[in-house]
Amino acid sequence: LESVVRDSDTVSRHGGDEFLVLLTGITRASDAALIADKIIAALSAPGRVSGHVLRLSASVGVAVYPEDGEDAATLINRADAAMYRSKRSGLGGFEFHSKEMSSDGSLELFTADALP
Repeated sequence: LESVVRDSDTVSRHGGDEFLVLLTGITRASDAALIADKIIAALSAPGRVSGHVLRLSASVGVAVYPEDGEDAATLINRADAAMYRSKRSGLGGFEFHSKEMSSDGSLELFTADALP
C-alpha cells in the first residue's frame, strides 16, 4: 500500500484485513477516486507464494473531511460504511460515503486536510 500512495499520506493497519489510508491535501473527490483505483489495481495484481498464484481484491470506502465528519472516529465509521457498500456491490471497487448510508454498516480510505 505504501508504494501506491504519496509520501505525505499515512497507511496504518486498522485490524484484521482492514487498513486506513489518510490522504492529506486532497481537494477533489476525483483525486481520492484515482488513488482508490491505484490501490485496488496494485492489490489485484496476481502474486506468487510457494509456487501458488494468489489473487487479492480490495473493497475501498472513502469518507471526506469535513463533509463526512470532523473527527477521526466519525470519518473511520463512515469510510467503513462505504467499504461495506462496496463489498455488497462486488469485490474490487470503491464507494464514497453518502448521507443515506448508515454508519453501522478491507481497506478504508479517508481524506483530510487537518484532523483535530
